[in-house]
Amino acid sequence: MAKQKIRIEMLPGGARALMTSPEIVAALEACADRALDALPKGYKKNVYPRGRTRANVSVYTSSHDAQRDNAKNNSLLKALGGAAK
Repeated sequence: MAKQKIRIEMLPGGARALMTSPEIVAALEACADRALDALPKGYKKNVYPRGRTRANVSVYTSSHDAQRDNAKNNSLLKALGGAAK
């Protein structure tokens, strides 16, 4: 039996609709909330549900103490799972 190649075509409008869907925004927000739970006071999040091509969520320092903490301990990266704790 001969193998057949499967071809998948992704339409740009469909991909954009998926990446800006409420489900994706909720998943991104949940990830940011988990990071905020692991961080001390002084960190905040912004949600951008309709970016140019996709939804975005950012977690950032909002106080001088948080900036110092992040500079010393790399807290944001660790809370988001990007480095060993």
